[in-house]
Amino acid sequence: MIEINYQILLIQTISFLIAIAILWKIAWNPLLDFLKNRKKSIEDDIEKAKDSREKAIKLEEDFNKQLKGIEERANEIVNNAVKEGNNRKDDIIKDAKEEVRKILANAKIEIEEEKEKVKRDLQKEAVELAALLAGKILKKTIDKKVQENILNDFIKRLK
Repeated sequence: MIEINYQILLIQTISFLIAIAILWKIAWNPLLDFLKNRKKSIEDDIEKAKDSREKAIKLEEDFNKQLKGIEERANEIVNNAVKEGNNRKDDIIKDAKEEVRKILANAKIEIEEEKEKVKRDLQKEAVELAALLAGKILKKTIDKKVQENILNDFIKRLK
């Protein structure tokens, strides 16, 4: 049967405990320090990742705000350009209407002047014809002074 040698068992137990004490002294503390450092490093990395995520979210929000501001500014510029274009169009139409009005006024003045000139010419011719006709009818020569008086009377009547 199996026999247990207590002396060997005691030596092995003591050797095992000495080995554990040596390992404890030599390897356990460095192993715990390594695990603590690793845990701290992982926690720091997680914290950095959270900070980076928050920064990325903030940057995205800032970007979206800037983009919205740019879009609003672009719309404002377009609206101002449309308004300015409409104002210019209105000014051009106004200027064109004013120019047409001036041309029409000048044309009316020229027509009136031409009308007056034609009227004077017709009066002059009518007076001369009347004087000639009167001279033939009366069969006498009218002196210049009488002719001027007749002419002036005739012009007064025509007016």
